[in-house]
Parts: sequence; structure tokens; C-alpha cells
Amino acid sequence: IQLGHCLPMLAKHMDKVALIRSLNTTQGAHEQGKYLMHTGYTQRGTISHPSSGSWVAKLAGAGNATIPSFVLVGGGNNHPGGGFFEPQYSPLPIGDPDKGLRNVRQRGDTDDSSFNRQLSLRDELDHDFDAHFHKGQRSVRAYNEVYDSAVKLMHSKDLEAFDLSRESADSRAAYGSDRFAQGVLLARRLVERGVRFVEVEFGGFDWHDDNFVRMEEKIPILDQALSTLLTDLSAKGLLEETLVVVATEFGRSPKIVADRAGRNHFPKAFSCLM
Repeated sequence: IQLGHCLPMLAKHMDKVALIRSLNTTQGAHEQGKYLMHTGYTQRGTISHPSSGSWVAKLAGAGNATIPSFVLVGGGNNHPGGGFFEPQYSPLPIGDPDKGLRNVRQRGDTDDSSFNRQLSLRDELDHDFDAHFHKGQRSVRAYNEVYDSAVKLMHSKDLEAFDLSRESADSRAAYGSDRFAQGVLLARRLVERGVRFVEVEFGGFDWHDDNFVRMEEKIPILDQALSTLLTDLSAKGLLEETLVVVATEFGRSPKIVADRAGRNHFPKAFSCLM
């Protein structure tokens, strides 16, 4: 298997990889293509489908009792998320992996007694409403589940998984300093703690211009982060039970647009790495 010259580190891991060259799609625009790749359905105005991470969270169950089963790192606002599923199957969004999961610690001026008193007060105020609507109204159940999940997460012993400062300097450097690379490191830490599905988004590949300049800037970031991830998972014995996928919404045209040195959208054929 021959890889481009920007992927020398990944080349050393190809014995672990299935490279699928035969993907094609009916969607040649970004928003529609991403939706189809995430959900398996074409986009329509009357329904929002769950993404694959939400399906995994629902069907596989929780791998960690206190951390959500689906974590999305660096995703945009147009991600389909949990679709029509209840909120408990929606992804936990992490914008910047360096900042981790923000506003999740108990306030310094609130002790356990005060915090529990506030929770009890909420339960008391909502009691009659819940008793009347809890069984029949999915949105009411979901509202309460959000509170319960948040409290579990606040007191989780695995909350430190979101804190990359606990990694050694050498480990962080091995993945690379780019935000995406640190997101891949965060994904490894979460997988170690039983999170079922972690998605790390790496945008910026829409090269209609300057294809050859931009590939030299972007692809080495992917090469370093992905290769280090495969090394780590293999060393920790996790690669046997962890599926790593690199996928996109469509391909790029095989012919270079001469006047712009770019490549256009090409849904007819593209590749995926597993």
C-alpha cells in the first residue's frame, strides 16, 4: 500500500489498517454530506436523525456509569447529535481539549451540605409536576435525567480524564500541539475510561485553491496524531477492542484545477481508513 509522502508515520502502522477505497455518496455539498455520513440518512426538514455515536450510546449502553457514552470534540453547531433520541444519548461537547470540560466543578463557596439542600429544594418544587407528567411525557423525564447525569459527572472519579495537564509533557508532544491533535489525546484518555464513542473533528480540508501548499500544512498534523494514537492503543492493549475510523463526507476531484491548483468536491469515489 502506497501512501502520500505526508503520511510517513502512518505508513509504519498499515499492518493494523483496513483502507476502504470504494466509498461513494449521493451528496456533494458539505452540510448534506456530513449529515449522511453521520446518520446514514439524507437530510430532510421534517426529522432529525441520531448520529452513529448516539446509536452506539443507546444500543451498547454505558461503558462508564458517570461519564456520557458519546463525547464530541471540536464539533460544529450543525452536528446532528442525538437527533430524535432522548438527550441522554446526545454527545457531550468539548470545544477546546486544552480547556477540558468547563464549569463542572462545584463552586468553591458551596459545600456539599448546601449543594444537596439545593437539589432537594428543586425536587420538592417539582414533585407535583413530576408525579403528574413523568410517566407520560418524555421531555419531562429527559429534563430530570439531565440534572441526574450532571450531578453524577460532577462527582465522577474519572472527571480527571478531561484534564490534559495530567498527561506528561512528552506524551502531549508526541500527539502534537494542534487543537485536533490534543483532541485525539483526549479521545484516548476517554476510551481508557470506558467511553463508548468519541468523535474528534478536524476541519479545513476544503482545498479549492492551493492544494499542494495546504496539504503540507494539514496532513502531517493528522499523521502524527493518528500514528501516536495507534501506538498508544496498541501498547495499552486497547486496539483489539477499539475501532479507529478516519472518514470524511466526500472525496476530492482526481484532476487538479489548473488555474487555482485546487481540487473540487467529488462524491463519486473516496476512501476511509479503519
